[in-house]
Amino acid sequence: MRRVLSAQLLSLYKESVEENPAFCRRLYLDVMFTGVSLLTGMILLFVSDVLQQPFLSASPSLIIVFSVAVGWQIFKILQNACDPDKTSKHSKITNVLRLVAIFLYASTLVYRQNTILATMGLVVEAHTAFFKMDKLWRILKVPEPSTLYFKSSLVTSLSAVLLRAIFPLVTLIVTSRFHLNEILFMDYLPLAVFFLSLVFYTAANTWFIKVSLEVSHRSYLSKVRIKKNRLLYNVTPTIPNYIHNNLWTGKGRACIVNMNVDPPMDSHDI
Repeated sequence: MRRVLSAQLLSLYKESVEENPAFCRRLYLDVMFTGVSLLTGMILLFVSDVLQQPFLSASPSLIIVFSVAVGWQIFKILQNACDPDKTSKHSKITNVLRLVAIFLYASTLVYRQNTILATMGLVVEAHTAFFKMDKLWRILKVPEPSTLYFKSSLVTSLSAVLLRAIFPLVTLIVTSRFHLNEILFMDYLPLAVFFLSLVFYTAANTWFIKVSLEVSHRSYLSKVRIKKNRLLYNVTPTIPNYIHNNLWTGKGRACIVNMNVDPPMDSHDI
């Protein structure tokens, strides 16, 4: 059974490559970069001096990483403009997010300040890979009530809460508790970028979490509805059958027979 389902998914993927070449070209590249971005961000947090000097210093390794991040954001904006993905419904919102990220990284490169938000951006960027996987299942026409789709949406929701809510909040609380006075010594432009990006990314992360939870909740409701329908149709009622009749007395003798009214249903457990 698993081999059959794997073969079906493989055939659907081959069809999606022909129908949506732009999305499939980006999928592997995005997943690879976001994985490297997550790993690099976590290494910088624990190895470099980001947590010791989060606002007023930037080491050479941070400068190199942020330069690569700026190039990646510019590449993605040009890619959306030159090779648009027809399956994307929020390409304009994504471009705005990337422009804000470019301003954040550029101010860090020029002034060598506000490195904590730039490093956090590397880690938060990893959540887009989970979004891409959910989008892949929709392109492959995997039904929402399926186990595969539900588990994928659940992982996406958990990663959204972890990477876009818990991680930024804990990091900012820890750094602000020990280095809050350093914010007052930042230059005007990095200080303005710090507060504006903080407000902007708070709204963006809230929106991403909301969308992820809605997808997971919708898939869960679909699974519950399918399960209820199966239980409803699997009921085996007993009805009286008056075929066996006493012709002499006219009194019917009820004979209980079972009727199975279970209609054929397609399997949704992929």
